[in-house]
Amino acid sequence: MGLDYSEFRRLAQSVTNFKDQYDAFLHHFLLEIGMRALADIKVRTPVDTGELRNNWFLSDVVRVGDNLEIYITNNKEYASFVEFGYNQKKRFVPGKWTGDKFIYEPYCGSGMMLKPKWIEGRFMSTIPIAEVNRVIPIKYEAALNQFIRRVGMQ
Repeated sequence: MGLDYSEFRRLAQSVTNFKDQYDAFLHHFLLEIGMRALADIKVRTPVDTGELRNNWFLSDVVRVGDNLEIYITNNKEYASFVEFGYNQKKRFVPGKWTGDKFIYEPYCGSGMMLKPKWIEGRFMSTIPIAEVNRVIPIKYEAALNQFIRRVGMQ
């Protein structure tokens, strides 16, 4: 009398497939989440010249100890002021008004005097990142279930 090990072999192969492909799945999942966050951040970023919006970058997935991390950064030196707000100091800004828009011209004889006040932050990255963190468990569970079916473990 012989034993049929075919189901055990199929399960062992599924476990091997899972193990071999899980890191790639996780990297892909994190990059997808990062790209969604980046897109939302860019939409929330105020546009004057487009410099701030065009300088958002998404890192690759990096391992830090037992964690996998992904970073969204902006290299414009004023990005944090737009993000969190700042105190506007009283100062003269050279330039001229064209319609309802003020055009900065560094060597213009005219201009305007800024009043001291608090300029509110736009939270262009804080809000989308909080939203992504809120939905990660739901999206991860759905993606993991799909991955498990794909590698034959279900």
